[in-house]
Amino acid sequence: MSTLGCQSLGDSVAIRHDQDLLKAVAAAEKLGPVPREAAQGYWKESLDGFRRGAEECVAGALKGDEVQASRGIVVVQTEGLRKLVSAVSMIRAGLSQK
Repeated sequence: MSTLGCQSLGDSVAIRHDQDLLKAVAAAEKLGPVPREAAQGYWKESLDGFRRGAEECVAGALKGDEVQASRGIVVVQTEGLRKLVSAVSMIRAGLSQK
């Protein structure tokens, strides 16, 4: 499986990538609000999805639980990425109106 997140169980590189994702989420949460207030909810939801998915994937990989690791990948893709696309689209639309 080749996606964001854990790629194969016990793969230390994939686990490290998820740990890097967790660090990036923590850093992003410390930034100020996004430039468009309407996008703020999507931004927060995307960060929450990235965090939950990465945590789930790392936990599954460390236990050798492929189902749990796969659930984490799905959360990163469906909640993290999807909400991030929405937030960026709203920000882009707001900036192009200026």
